[in-house]
Amino acid sequence: MSLPGEVLGARWALDEKIDAGAMGEIFRGRHRVLGHTVAVKVMIPDAARDGATTERFLREARIASQLGERNPHIVKVMDLGCLPDGSGFYAMEWLQGEDLAATLTRAGRLPWPRVRHFALQICAALAGAHAAGIVHRDLKPENCFRVQVGDDPDFIKLLDFGVAHMSVPGTGKLTEMGQALGTAAYMSPEQAAGQGGDHRIDIYALGVIMYEMLTGYQPFEAGNEIGRASCR
Repeated sequence: MSLPGEVLGARWALDEKIDAGAMGEIFRGRHRVLGHTVAVKVMIPDAARDGATTERFLREARIASQLGERNPHIVKVMDLGCLPDGSGFYAMEWLQGEDLAATLTRAGRLPWPRVRHFALQICAALAGAHAAGIVHRDLKPENCFRVQVGDDPDFIKLLDFGVAHMSVPGTGKLTEMGQALGTAAYMSPEQAAGQGGDHRIDIYALGVIMYEMLTGYQPFEAGNEIGRASCR
């Protein structure tokens, strides 16, 4: 398990832990020579023992690196490495702000001009991903991070490509089917049923997010995750 004070890849010194999930922990870190601040996501050892989880972790870093270089609305990944225990890590740009879920919790319903501004930026991020044949598959307010860029306090960065997947060239269909990966409240019926789908599952999720931003609640409510996915 990585701890504050460790140095990864001889370059990135870990400072405080700022978040944790099922697949990894996120630390505030800094480049040992240049000194700039980054966010470092480190895979937890238990997750590294599962080959599929490791592949998802590495794929997330590669996809974000590929897309973030060309699209200002996708988080940038600067480095990817492996640790002696077989787990991996990657360093990405440090973002100061909050995700849209936190914004909605505090502000409730948002006015249309602000919703439109958010939605167009998410569209720009998705357009870049879809043009590269990549479907995000877990678009939700928690993965849309709001930062200040210049005079704009509502600049969006799309995060978390952990369950993203490539579509089959020439068809748009996902290469992986049979698994309902994602967050149920934002899943299309096809995705919830494990039928794969294509880039339109991201567009569906964006529609749900826009509805939530405008009304203050999700369009489909049920007592549990399966219920939310099945009530469409």
